[in-house]
Amino acid sequence: MAYFAAFVIVFLAISRSSLAWFDSDCSDVTDVFSWCESFVDGVEQTPSDQCCNSLRNLNTIVKQEDQGAIRIYQCIENMGNTEDHPSYQEDRIADLYNYCQIHLSFPISEHMDCYSINN
Repeated sequence: MAYFAAFVIVFLAISRSSLAWFDSDCSDVTDVFSWCESFVDGVEQTPSDQCCNSLRNLNTIVKQEDQGAIRIYQCIENMGNTEDHPSYQEDRIADLYNYCQIHLSFPISEHMDCYSINN
């Protein structure tokens, strides 16, 4: 029983430190991608210019960071997977490419294995 209690304590400590890392490591992505959320959530009919510019900024980050595509994907996925957040509409995600006339260097999805991304 003592081993189990020690395991639980260590697991919780690691989980909390991982969540703290995630929060600080995703703040730039959260700030930038928030411009696109009303479109991918289905609220707005077209993405704003700020959304399209933010996607260009995220593309730049991907090219500058080792594992940038994975980090950005994880951050966006986690933004969409909260209890109080509606699911992203997959057709809206696909529409971003056309509206913004951009090829993204990272995927946007709520249902994908991010480790299958080639950076």
